Amino acid sequence: MFFFKNSISGDDLRALRKRKGVSMQKMADKIGVSLRTIENWETGVGQPRVDQFLQICIYCSIDIKGLMHQIRECDAEQDTHRNDKFASKK
Repeated sequence: MFFFKNSISGDDLRALRKRKGVSMQKMADKIGVSLRTIENWETGVGQPRVDQFLQICIYCSIDIKGLMHQIRECDAEQDTHRNDKFASKK
């Protein structure tokens, strides 16, 4: 089995699920994994295998290139938010 080690974070997966507007249970049902698996991924305990990653792409109606682009956008938004939060503490 192949895994996407260190290429997609739990925060990224959570952001994608929330953009889709679905619960963890619905996402789990749609991609064929347990609720516990989604919870684990989103909290950084494990990562999806390649086949599961592809199911996420299919369910979110985006290709892998599109998904990776969205992940980078989410990361940039989070970095901006963190920087703004840090700057406001000064």
